[in-house]
Amino acid sequence: MKHPFTIKKICINLSVLIVFFGYTESHAADTMFLQKAPPPEIIAVSGKAKLLYGNFIRKQLQKRFPTLKTIVVGDKRYMFITEKWFKGVIDWTEYFITQQVPEIHQLENLPLAYEATFTMLMSNIANIAVSKRYSVNGSVLIGLMVAKSEKPWGAIQADGKPRQYVIGLTENGSMIYHIPTRQISTGKDFPNKDHTSGIIF
Repeated sequence: MKHPFTIKKICINLSVLIVFFGYTESHAADTMFLQKAPPPEIIAVSGKAKLLYGNFIRKQLQKRFPTLKTIVVGDKRYMFITEKWFKGVIDWTEYFITQQVPEIHQLENLPLAYEATFTMLMSNIANIAVSKRYSVNGSVLIGLMVAKSEKPWGAIQADGKPRQYVIGLTENGSMIYHIPTRQISTGKDFPNKDHTSGIIF
């Protein structure tokens, strides 16, 4: 059984709910089993959000991941978030999808484009949460990364296959999260950082 369209529809419905009605428990609870997203935590300097320009981020990523062939940085400015909040949004996204598609983790294989859809939902809810709490002209740096598994990492074998990961920029540098196995690591400690081929934000 596959649910690619179901999960994409969830993202669309949630976005519409937030944009047109505002994201509150009273609006959501009547139609969806939603748990309120964790309050956003951004990194501030002298009372203002710490922001980085897209071009600078692109250059930094090329230094940290030398095998990168594709880097897509869509917005002009991005902000640092806390590692704690990054993990909190991961938990919220997993909770939300599980409420909508309870059997998702019982499937032998995750639906087509699941990682990309998960990342899109996570990024969207994070940006909306920040915009409702802070006045910041910038985006949260949460995106999708592709790296070959040339080295083992926990439950992931060194089979040379490309895998997709969620990547986020926090006060501790980049954080890498693998959705199927729920493993998380700093970019520095990620064993296949030298086998990364693409990142898109």
